[in-house]
Amino acid sequence: MNILQTILLLIIIAALLIILIFDTNIHKAEEEQSRKEIRKLKAEIQHLRADFENTPEREIDSLQEELSEFSEKFDLKMRKADIVLQEKLQETDQKIEKFDQHLQKLKLQSEKKVRTLDMDLTTVMSRIDLYRNEKEDFREFIIQCETLKTELSSLVQTSKSEILDCYYDIQEKIEKLSEIPEPPVKSVQQKVHIRKKENPVVSAQEISALINKIDHLSGQLSNKEAGRRFEKIMCIILKANSFSGIKITKDSNDDGIDIFAEKNQLSYAIQCKCYLKDVDKKAIQEVASGNFKYHRDKAVAVTNRHFNSYARQFAREVHVELWEREKLLLMMARLNREELEQCIHICQTKSVKIPAAKSKSKK
Repeated sequence: MNILQTILLLIIIAALLIILIFDTNIHKAEEEQSRKEIRKLKAEIQHLRADFENTPEREIDSLQEELSEFSEKFDLKMRKADIVLQEKLQETDQKIEKFDQHLQKLKLQSEKKVRTLDMDLTTVMSRIDLYRNEKEDFREFIIQCETLKTELSSLVQTSKSEILDCYYDIQEKIEKLSEIPEPPVKSVQQKVHIRKKENPVVSAQEISALINKIDHLSGQLSNKEAGRRFEKIMCIILKANSFSGIKITKDSNDDGIDIFAEKNQLSYAIQCKCYLKDVDKKAIQEVASGNFKYHRDKAVAVTNRHFNSYARQFAREVHVELWEREKLLLMMARLNREELEQCIHICQTKSVKIPAAKSKSKK
C-alpha cells in the first residue's frame, strides 16, 4: 500500500510541475517580447542620436522637439510596459497561488483515496476471514451430516429388522393356518410356501448378530482371509436365495471376480468386499474389468458395508449392480437355521479352506 501511495503522489507532482513549467515558459516568452521591444527602442534612440550628431544646427531645435516627443512616447510606452508587466506578475502570482491550492487539493484527494484503499483492503481481509470461518462451519456441518447419515443408517437397519420380525410373525401365522384342514368343497387349493419345521426361519436378532460377526472379520483377520470367508458365506446366502451354479474362483488371478452364479436364466459375476468402512471406486473397476473378460449377463459388487458416492456414480456408468448392507440383510432373511449355523461356523473357525473351481468363460 505504501508503494501505491508513493506512485500516486509522484504522478500528481509530475503533472503539477508540467503545468508550472508551461506557465513559466509563457511568462518567459512575454518577457522576451518586452525585451525585444526595449532593444528596438534603444536602437531607434541610438539611430536618432547619430542623426542628431550629423544634423546641422538649424535642425537641432526641431530634432530636440522630436526627441522630447519621442522621449514622452517612450516613457509612456515604458509606463504601459511596466503596468502590463505588473499585471502579468500579479496574474502569475494568482496562478501560482491557484496552483498551490490545486496541489493541496490533489494531495488531500490522494490521501482520501489512500484511506479508502486501506478501508477496502481491511474489508477484503475481513471478508477473507469470514470466508475461512464459514469454511470451518461448513466442515463441521459436513461432519454433522455424516453423523446424521450414520444414525439414519442405523435407524433404517432397525426399521428393516422390525420389518423382518413382522415377516417372521406372518410366516408363523401362515404355518398355523396351513395346519387347519381345508374344507373339501373347494376344488382349487391355494398353496402356501413355508419352510420345513426341521429348518425354521431365523429371527432378526440372529441375522443382526451374523452381520456383526461378518463386520468383525476384517478387524480380526487379514484382508485375504476375511475376503475368502465372506465369499464362502455369500455362497450360502446365494443358495438360500435360489441361485444355482455357484462357483468360487481361485485365490490368485481371479480377474476381479470372486463368485459365478446363475438365477432366472441369467448369469452373474460377483465381486465380494468385506470391509470395516465404505467401499471405493476400485472395486467397481475390478468387477467391470472381470466381466469384460467373462461376459456374464450381470456384474455385481457386494459388501457388508456401503459404497461411497464415487463408486455409485461409476457403477451407474459401467452398469455394475451394487448389493449393499441393506440388500445383504434381506437376502440373509431367507436363511434357515442350518444355513445360519454354517455361516456362524465360518466366522468363528480359525482357518477355512475353500476349494477353488475353474470357471469357463461364456462365449
